[in-house]
Amino acid sequence: MKIESIAIKLLKLITEKSEGRSRPFIVGLSGGQGSGKTTLCQKLEELLTNKKVSCCVLSLDDFYLSKAKRRELADRLHPLAFTRGVPGTHDVNLLKEVLANLSEKSPSDKIKIPIFSKLSDDLISKKQWRICPPHPQIIILEGWCIGAKPSFLLKDPLTSWEKKNDPDGLWKSWTIIESVKYQSIWETLDFMIFIKQDNFEHIVNNRWNQEINNLEHSGAKNSVSQQDIREFCYHFESWTHALWKHLPKLANITITCEPNYNYRWPKNEAIS
Repeated sequence: MKIESIAIKLLKLITEKSEGRSRPFIVGLSGGQGSGKTTLCQKLEELLTNKKVSCCVLSLDDFYLSKAKRRELADRLHPLAFTRGVPGTHDVNLLKEVLANLSEKSPSDKIKIPIFSKLSDDLISKKQWRICPPHPQIIILEGWCIGAKPSFLLKDPLTSWEKKNDPDGLWKSWTIIESVKYQSIWETLDFMIFIKQDNFEHIVNNRWNQEINNLEHSGAKNSVSQQDIREFCYHFESWTHALWKHLPKLANITITCEPNYNYRWPKNEAIS
């Protein structure tokens, strides 16, 4: 099944469940790198707009801490804390503030949403942040670790990469502790979608393809290798496997992402 068909099915579920709400209906969309989250959000936003349903899509990636703040973390806690991605490298308070502002019935101003540039690995200037109309009917919050809980993970190094780079589990322990701060955000979710992959090698390959596409669109020179991308993805590996194990039990619906971006709708969710 193609992602367009998945979007149509999800549209029906979301519109049915959000009907008659006085506050925005918040949808969480979780899935690993390259699982199709961004494309699915674009399709859903387009379908909702066509139905005259106001929608605001938020990407957890846009709430990464600035390069300077992550450098402070690396100097103070552990060198691995500089690399964006894991719990602890997001501006959780800013995300909470944006969600609260979007939920206000009579806000005085339009809400500014941060934009993070993966090419520069930093937040762009506040003047260039995008504007989201106030009080949308639907808010979609997408990100690779949406729904992650501290209980999902043990601090002990599991992978060979962790044993080499974090043998005492200091960095991993920090990410687990930091994940507690995200829980109040997950609790605001009204509906949770999980896109599940089964092969971490697919994530590495997908992330590499994303990097090439980003460079082609920007016209920038390629300054990273596929091995660089693999090293980057290793920061996510333990959390990713933990999410694959636990989130299908917690999400409202789990969609399987197969190779070549074919998707499988769960058999127990019949949508006509």
